[in-house]
Amino acid sequence: AYSPEEGTHAADLDGQVDDGLVAERLAELRELQDEITARKRDELIGREVEVLVDEPGTARTHREAPEIDGVVGVPEHLPTGTFATLTVTGALGPDLEAR
Repeated sequence: AYSPEEGTHAADLDGQVDDGLVAERLAELRELQDEITARKRDELIGREVEVLVDEPGTARTHREAPEIDGVVGVPEHLPTGTFATLTVTGALGPDLEAR
């Protein structure tokens, strides 16, 4: 999303986009991104992925960044801090399940 930065030339330009239109455009982009994310996640079902276990039951592939992306649900017995190669068994929103 766009936020005007104090002291920048662009923040003082005429013709700023109305906040309502900004919100509408952002919602439209989020919806589009959700569709792309779902399609890409579904393509991973049945494939092997390498994950790094963050904590019992939770891991990440090279695709997920902490705090902004989904996670991979993994078996609880996998030790934290280890890598494992697992098969993706499901996807829900930005998250994957792997066994």
